[in-house]
Amino acid sequence: MPIFYERLSMLDQEPPPRNKPSNSELDIKTFSFTPVDEAIRQLNSHRYGLTAEVSTSRLVECGENILSIKRPPTRLMIAVRSFCGWFNILLLIVAITSAISQPPDWSSFTIVMITIVLASCIQFSQDCVGTDAAIKLQAAILPTVSVRRFESADSHNDIMIDQRHLVPGDILYVDPGDTIPADCIVIEADDLLISQSNLTGESEPQRKTPSYQIGEYGTEALELENVLYMGTNVISGHGVALVVKTGDDTYIARITKQLNQRQLLTVFQRGIRLVTWMMLGFMVIMVLVVILIKGLSTGEWLVSLMFASSIAAGLVPEMLPVIVNANQARGAYTLFKRGAIVQRPDSVQSLGGLSILCSDKTGTLTNDEVTLSHCIDPLGNDSSSVLLLAQTNAMSQSGKKNAIDAAILTHAAETEKMEGLGTKIAEIPFTFEARKASCVTRTHSGRMILTCKGAFEEVLSVCSSIRLAGDVLQINEKRLDLMRRVRRFNADGYRVILVATRDISKSYRDDDAFNFQGLDTDLTVEGLLTFLDPLKDDAKSSVARLQELGVDTRILTGDNLGVALKICRDLNLVQQTDEVSEAITGAELAKLEDTDDFHKTIKHCKIFAKLTPIQKGQVIDSLKIQGEVVGMLGDGINDAIALRKADAGISVHTATNVAKDSADILLMDKNLSMIIDCIVIGRTTQGNTIKYLKMALASSFGNAVSILASTAWLPFSAMSATQLLVQNLLFDTSLSTLPWDTVDEEYLAVPQPWRIWDILRYIVLIGPVTSTIDFATFFLNWFYYGLRSGTDIGAIKAFQSNWFLQGILSQTLMVHILRTGKLPFVRSHSARSVYISTILVSAVGILILYIPPIANTLQMVGPKGMFDLILLGLLVSFSVVLELCKMLYIELFKRWL
Repeated sequence: MPIFYERLSMLDQEPPPRNKPSNSELDIKTFSFTPVDEAIRQLNSHRYGLTAEVSTSRLVECGENILSIKRPPTRLMIAVRSFCGWFNILLLIVAITSAISQPPDWSSFTIVMITIVLASCIQFSQDCVGTDAAIKLQAAILPTVSVRRFESADSHNDIMIDQRHLVPGDILYVDPGDTIPADCIVIEADDLLISQSNLTGESEPQRKTPSYQIGEYGTEALELENVLYMGTNVISGHGVALVVKTGDDTYIARITKQLNQRQLLTVFQRGIRLVTWMMLGFMVIMVLVVILIKGLSTGEWLVSLMFASSIAAGLVPEMLPVIVNANQARGAYTLFKRGAIVQRPDSVQSLGGLSILCSDKTGTLTNDEVTLSHCIDPLGNDSSSVLLLAQTNAMSQSGKKNAIDAAILTHAAETEKMEGLGTKIAEIPFTFEARKASCVTRTHSGRMILTCKGAFEEVLSVCSSIRLAGDVLQINEKRLDLMRRVRRFNADGYRVILVATRDISKSYRDDDAFNFQGLDTDLTVEGLLTFLDPLKDDAKSSVARLQELGVDTRILTGDNLGVALKICRDLNLVQQTDEVSEAITGAELAKLEDTDDFHKTIKHCKIFAKLTPIQKGQVIDSLKIQGEVVGMLGDGINDAIALRKADAGISVHTATNVAKDSADILLMDKNLSMIIDCIVIGRTTQGNTIKYLKMALASSFGNAVSILASTAWLPFSAMSATQLLVQNLLFDTSLSTLPWDTVDEEYLAVPQPWRIWDILRYIVLIGPVTSTIDFATFFLNWFYYGLRSGTDIGAIKAFQSNWFLQGILSQTLMVHILRTGKLPFVRSHSARSVYISTILVSAVGILILYIPPIANTLQMVGPKGMFDLILLGLLVSFSVVLELCKMLYIELFKRWL
């Protein structure tokens, strides 16, 4: 754990008391205006933390550190959500209408209520399974935090605990990459920068200090310098904080509702919303037309309204939410079996439309096993003194060591050079804007030396001299030689770090308030470090496979352009002739902001080097604005913004906490082939969702056309609302196995974004085709069987029964024809579950007519007069017509699903 130089005064010599904090009702703002010592006393804590016993007892009293919105729903909550869906409310209106009509239609009421209960029970079952799976998945990725545990008045122990077990009074360590797990007061800080963008929308991080507030109590809560809020992220620096509020007592818990209102809809959510509005539009038009036709022909407008409402409700695919949720759950479960944890179910659908995958370089395309390769002076000679300076700097960086520091210390340990330059006095932490980190050390001779290491260009820009063979010279004449040497290293894939120093003995004052900021200028170049992080074994083949799947790969890195180009050449992402036009740096991109070329450049370039975290997010936003479905693969602090903004953010379980919190999907294995599996499974999930939507809505639209025609033509209803509801429920049941269906290879070969107009076109053109067999059945009943009388109950029952049977069989047959763009049963086969469900539904549809209690309830009779054989001929003819129309549709629009 880091050693800090600002120490609290000794509070007392006793361990923290066991009882709950006495001032727990005080808000975080009140604590910010309280001196640290007093705040710790009010929380009955100690600067060395709580004892294990006190922590356990407070956890029982205060509860786990979890927001209510993140707690899994209870079975009662799931049941209420399942039974109170919009579609169920609509069906309930139909049931009530049947019950209050004169005379009451109790059979219809019973059937509708059974439909509501059945659909709700299926959804309840699916939601329970999904919730249980989500709980198991979350248990696999629970973050831990580092806290102090009181041992004695003079010592403490640093331990890692589950962040759910944090309680008020805990003393918490915060380091770069951490997500703040509770509302806290800063009690120690070392250049601590916190991003509050998820609360304020401001991209600039805020500096936090341990100084308690002095001034107006009316200061905005988010402007308090000594407060850390749950959900914010540590960008740089280190600190120690006192936990004040946990769980639903935190600031973010109070504004969660407003935050949720600001969340952007995913591609899938936007698609479902548009489909819902489209369905409502169809229903309104249907009701108006039926009322007009029925009312004008009968003069009974109230009866016409009730009939039209019943018919419209019967055309709604009641199982839509059930099947869509089941499809997403199936996709998430399949990914889980492959080693990917889905944190946001909608992202599975987004994977299906992914057209561009943006990726960080380090740890995603590379092994994240950085090794120190060269340690040289400016002339290119091996230098132990440069290694000593780099080692001193790395040892002085508080908190978790990054890959570069870890590589330096590992190399130093192997060479047994771990003594360091002297005693650390202070540090200037790394930031993504400065791209350098410095430390101040008092050497054994008493000199104060500032040692800086960082990205070559950034450190070189603050150097004025260079050390050559012991002599310090002006750097002007040697700058080009140094840059040429670095370019050669970059071309070979090495990442270059520049080490520089400055003697600040004359500037330094032995004062606790002395500010070291700004002293890392006017430096002397000491030497270079080169690091190598080789590509993963499967990186090249995975990128090639992504290209085959139509997914364009872009590199978004904070690293040097030369290193990024070398990586991309090795991956065959760019050719040497295209490097200039397809690569850009963050500085060059910044110059294009607010110009017409900004979006064009981002669309064209494949390599983005030396980007800040904010610029990575800008690249994602720009690509989305230009109609791309964008994924982001990253694992670092600087990837968090891009992960949040992407349609599908992908990270690994070993990533920083902020990256994991921002990601939609977490990979349990760093193998890049997992990305391929995720995309293919996403396309399969999306394909089966599109199948259901197109089939169900085209069938409903076809039924609407048939009902409108029959209403205008026949002196009676071609099918009662209850019969239509039963038929619709049976058809949806046959579609309930689509989440387990196979998808044609042609569909999986290219990205499949949501196209609402394609769905609308499909419904409008294919829907009426499905009505052709309905009209054939109408003509058969009218002209062949002579079922024309509006007063003959037996004739009406026969007419309705014939259409009911034809509807069930034609719809189940249609499932196999419409599910693929190929010839069904020959070139494309449904999954076994789909075959079974359609056969069973067909059998149930036939048996309904021959089981007297059910047939009498539905006012239906068995078919007569060779209707079975005639229907067989109609089904064969219908299959041919539908297949020909499908071929014509594909020829015209070059797509089917």
